[in-house]
Amino acid sequence: MTGRDLSVRVLQVSSQEEAADILKGVNVDPYGIEAMLPKMVHLNLLLEDLECEAAGIVKREMLSLGADAALSRECAGGDAGRRTDVVLMGTLKQIRRFAERIAAEPSDLSGIAEAVRGALEIGRDVIIKELGHPGDLAREDLLLE
Repeated sequence: MTGRDLSVRVLQVSSQEEAADILKGVNVDPYGIEAMLPKMVHLNLLLEDLECEAAGIVKREMLSLGADAALSRECAGGDAGRRTDVVLMGTLKQIRRFAERIAAEPSDLSGIAEAVRGALEIGRDVIIKELGHPGDLAREDLLLE
């Protein structure tokens, strides 16, 4: 079969339910569907107002998982005292794994993990008032829009 004979369509998958329907349509084994669902949903999450040092750790963790994170160029040198927003880019599986890893860090980054997990759980934006000190994050600091 040549490229001219092959039909290719771009699929934009926005939920695991949509992904499951697509895989069922291809007649994928149920076990395969469960294994592939988290790999089919690509997410972009915005973390607002992180200290540059924390943003650098976030980027390194995301890259180690085959995902990525975008942050201000002003943080490239690990500039102490500066802050930046960070965009996480990855599959659902990668971002879940990122949250697991960052929660296990010996630093005070567990608040970031909690916020990311919360955003994935509820499927809406989670805003943390003070990401500069995520170790001090209390449940009431999560604001849901």
